[in-house]
Amino acid sequence: MSKVRTSAYRQTPTPEGLKAIENGTLDYFDTEMYSNFNTEVLEEYLEEKNRKDGFGTTKWKWNQMLLGLVIGIIFAIINQYVGLKVGMIVSGSWYVAYLAAMALRWSPGEVNLSASASTGASMVCTGFVFTYPAIYLLAISPKYVLADGSHLIDSSLLLPDSWALAGVAMVASILGGFLGCLYFIIFRRVWLVEDPLPLPG
Repeated sequence: MSKVRTSAYRQTPTPEGLKAIENGTLDYFDTEMYSNFNTEVLEEYLEEKNRKDGFGTTKWKWNQMLLGLVIGIIFAIINQYVGLKVGMIVSGSWYVAYLAAMALRWSPGEVNLSASASTGASMVCTGFVFTYPAIYLLAISPKYVLADGSHLIDSSLLLPDSWALAGVAMVASILGGFLGCLYFIIFRRVWLVEDPLPLPG
């Protein structure tokens, strides 16, 4: 007989929640859904429900995308200012997208569309905020001069007529997005399906 897995954050499911899960009547935004977070039974039920229903029910709607883009643009401006001023970026756009979608009672697929659009739009400035000040310091600042008096980076790269820096930023962004998708595919099964992280995290 195999050993039962134990976890520090697992909760016992409620009787009403188990009955609704067995009958297949537990739906999003039900009281019993929130009472059964971190029970593992609810996560498996929702995973199966999403696998069966997810492809047929999620439809592309412009109002969800536009809400996400508006939230993302606002946070992109905030991230640009805070990132250059403090050196840190706040990734809070998806919280706002989730709250707005919960207020509008959207399905999880619709919430996912809006949150993905807001996250993508808000993180547009990340490459500029973290790399361009460093390139500027290494190309112009007198504090970062090599022994022979030259700078580590040629300052001609910073001129507006030079597209070399823009090309490097574009390739780095595409490569970073590709690697992010690959890592998500790998870790989704481990962290969301087999041994889910506690929610809310």
